[in-house]
Amino acid sequence: MRKTLHPLLRVSLAGAVSVTALQFAAASAQIATSSPATFEIESQSLAKALVKYSEQSQMVIVAPVELVNGKTSAAVQGVFPPEQALNNLLTGTGLTAQTHESGALTLQLASAEEGRSPARPLVMAQATTGTPQPTPVPANSPAEDSVS
Repeated sequence: MRKTLHPLLRVSLAGAVSVTALQFAAASAQIATSSPATFEIESQSLAKALVKYSEQSQMVIVAPVELVNGKTSAAVQGVFPPEQALNNLLTGTGLTAQTHESGALTLQLASAEEGRSPARPLVMAQATTGTPQPTPVPANSPAEDSVS
């Protein structure tokens, strides 16, 4: 004879597992968002690009299939904070990423108030080694800044 769990106990156990998984996702996301990572993602179907992004950033992304189907990602090559890499990846798709309270990232349509989608920027990055060199920046004198 097979023993079964009481329905409320099954729901409680499932809820406990879900909460633990979400807490783990939140902790992973916090760690991942704080440190830049190397991304090597070619322009491809958005669904495939999101899988690559998730693998390379160690972050969880949740998106309805109908939002990503038929869309193409931008390429992301170089070292970026995960949030910036995802924003670059989504350029031109009409989608934005939001961080869920669990720490997982969710995709949604860009809000109507943002208007039209921005032009697709060229994203370039280059890693260098050595000592950073200061770059002189011209500064205006206080007299030039004042209005006569």
